Amino acid sequence: MKIHDSKPSFAKGELSPLLAAREDLAAYMTGARELTNFIVLPQGGIMNRPGTAVIESGAALDGARLVPFVYSETDSCCLVFRGDGTVDVCGADGVMATVTGSHYGPARLPGLRWLQSANVLYLFHRGVRPYMLQRRQGTDWAFEPVEFKNGPYQDLNTDESVKFSISDGVLASGADWFAPGMVGESVRLEYKIKASSDDFFLTSRTSTDIVESEPFALFGASTITSMESWEGDVKIMRKGPDEEEYTQIKVYSSAEKSPFNLAYSLDEEKYGALFKIMFNGDADTDRETIHILWSSGGGLVARQVRITAVLSARAASVVPIDDIAGDSPETEDWAFGAFSARLGYPAMGIFHQERLILANTPAEPQALWMSKPASWHDFGVSIPAEDTDSITVTLAAKEVNEIRGLASRSDLLIFTGGAEWVAKAGSKSDVFTPSSVTLTPSGYRGSADIAPLEVGPATLFMQKHGKVVRGMGYQLDIDGYSASDLSILSEHLFEGRRAVRWAYQQEPWSVVWIVLDDGQALALTLQHEHQVTAWSRQEFSRPVRDVCVIPGDTQDDLFMLAGDGSGARLVMLCRRTDKAGFSPAAYRDEGAYSYVSSFESLDLALQSASGSIQGRHKHVPGACVRVYRTCGFKIGAVTENSSALDQAAFPDQLSPANKAAPYTGDVTVRVPGGAARSCRIRIENGAPQPVTVLGVFQEVGLHG
Repeated sequence: MKIHDSKPSFAKGELSPLLAAREDLAAYMTGARELTNFIVLPQGGIMNRPGTAVIESGAALDGARLVPFVYSETDSCCLVFRGDGTVDVCGADGVMATVTGSHYGPARLPGLRWLQSANVLYLFHRGVRPYMLQRRQGTDWAFEPVEFKNGPYQDLNTDESVKFSISDGVLASGADWFAPGMVGESVRLEYKIKASSDDFFLTSRTSTDIVESEPFALFGASTITSMESWEGDVKIMRKGPDEEEYTQIKVYSSAEKSPFNLAYSLDEEKYGALFKIMFNGDADTDRETIHILWSSGGGLVARQVRITAVLSARAASVVPIDDIAGDSPETEDWAFGAFSARLGYPAMGIFHQERLILANTPAEPQALWMSKPASWHDFGVSIPAEDTDSITVTLAAKEVNEIRGLASRSDLLIFTGGAEWVAKAGSKSDVFTPSSVTLTPSGYRGSADIAPLEVGPATLFMQKHGKVVRGMGYQLDIDGYSASDLSILSEHLFEGRRAVRWAYQQEPWSVVWIVLDDGQALALTLQHEHQVTAWSRQEFSRPVRDVCVIPGDTQDDLFMLAGDGSGARLVMLCRRTDKAGFSPAAYRDEGAYSYVSSFESLDLALQSASGSIQGRHKHVPGACVRVYRTCGFKIGAVTENSSALDQAAFPDQLSPANKAAPYTGDVTVRVPGGAARSCRIRIENGAPQPVTVLGVFQEVGLHG
């Protein structure tokens, strides 16, 4: 009895052995038992991957990190952060420049994160203050520290018994708070300025006699008024806390007796501003007196100082880092800067709603700090709070799980070691303000310490043990976010190993490249709109340690760090030539090492008149393989008893043996191999030539 089997697509890629009996799944019909060094195309076919070309080699590449720098689609490069403190600027043609001054040695490179804005690359590590790598002009690159303004700061002190004060440039504490390692840290103090008022008399004895009052301080809602009647000129003078000279802000004149003709109101925002009155009596009198009354509404004021020396456990020398000088009374409302060598630095950053959002320091692993809008380095706050203030929020979870990833969608997605969170700002049209940020858990899977990837409508994150890939996206039916398992059908590919790096190559195949801790790699073809989720194994001549994708001339270029020790080198996946001609070197790793591409089907699972053919004796005498621009391959049957492969014979008039162009069409082959209960088609290619298989249509013979 003969029946015919059709496999027109491989869109589910290599499937787990746990699905070997699941012929009821639609994925079974479009999956494979093995896919090695084949890439599943978004259209459903499989193509042997291109080879690699060496870009750079050198001993210092061991443990290096690859960082994409993309200014535009036509201006990009791969940055190779070496362990020796240098950075190579690389493109498809090799090294274009070398930058010195990197602060990330071998121990720090694994934890390096980055964020780009135009020609500036922000660099983050929990043990290093944030730096910027700036491309200034041409090949001129330089590292510069990020200077944050106005914090950010930790939460205010809650111990009422511990108060800070400033006197003669010394910050004093009511408890043992200071240690030598705190030099350079910033401190914010808040205290209430009480309302106050006073009055005084000024007498001008001649028409040329200009008298001045003693300076008086105003803060908050304040007034300056006069009592009784007077004649002459009155000038109100102001000197800001950061100014050397007084400036005239108001003039009043009275030529005749006119009571209460001076009434000045203001809202003084700067603490430490001083005022004085200048009075000149009328020329027709020998003596004129004015009675001045002032009132200061007071309010809350904040000071910022930086520690320059630690004098003792309870005293430290400080200098102001704002425009407020002088002494400050005792206050229990104080806070240290959130970032320092003692507390650590943010592990990552992202732009969202025009704010720079930083997250995860060793001291506060669940905290997020959001800058002021469109002012990425400013973390200032106002008293009272304003919508444009910076924002600090902490995830309120039952467990302390550090933030491991951030993603900017219509909402801010936050990935921690134990859960996925969504930060919203009210309705979809709202923006974050200090009073409108709402944090809501969206799942409890947990994330590995790998930055999430944006792929189409989904944000991909690696589950906490590095063995499961999930795609998180908004679902209209639940009005929220959900994370689906994209690796459930191919979980065996992560058995005994975990993911450590990944990158997304959108063009030309929409592939996520994943590096495993054993040096092997996986390729996930992901096309959401066409339901293509296909895994394949990728074996290279050297162990792969890192990957990076940047836009190229005709496609996205994939760079890899391959090898260990002194043999580590930077390589690039060759650009595949889909024309008639091809270069054999483009199908060898590093242009020299041959590799084998192999496909093996799942056990035949057709339905005959008597039911499923699984477990029945069968064989495949022949098959038709539909190919596209293919030069050749071996094909055969694999059973539990034997495995035999033969070179496929192409039509004579287009045979590669005749040095003709790659062939497109159907290839009819005889399939070697005997009859058995398990029977699978296998295709292999070890030659440096293109192979693209669109479908396999086989004849199946049943025995008994």
